[in-house]
Amino acid sequence: MDDQRIDRTGGALGVMRFRLRTMFAVVTAICIAVAWIASLATWKHRRHAFLAELIQDCKSRGANMLSYEPSPDVRAPSMLWLVEESGIIRIYLLGDESDTLQSTERDKSRARKAKALFPEAEIYIGHWYTAPGGTFNGTKFDE
Repeated sequence: MDDQRIDRTGGALGVMRFRLRTMFAVVTAICIAVAWIASLATWKHRRHAFLAELIQDCKSRGANMLSYEPSPDVRAPSMLWLVEESGIIRIYLLGDESDTLQSTERDKSRARKAKALFPEAEIYIGHWYTAPGGTFNGTKFDE
């Protein structure tokens, strides 16, 4: 009767055998990793969209200034380096047009959004003065 046994090893190729539970665990782990990397890519996209909006805001107000300072010495938060994101050391937000240096609620809301997207950066809210050479006068946002 020994020669009537069925060869369950898959012959010369050798089929991998595993339980259904193992397959579910592996597929779940892969899905979690892909979702996490996708969330990092979304975060990177939102960061770049915010910076583009910031640059456009400066141009539309005639402010000839650098609205943020990237730095190779500052690492992007979390594991954004996986999606090749660099760190930002400072972000300069132009406040609403007013004669005072007081921040409006809209300014604070934009600063909170900037801090959520760029936790590694110092956020400054201020105004651009078109004196010879131009000047940014602002205060650090801490909230």
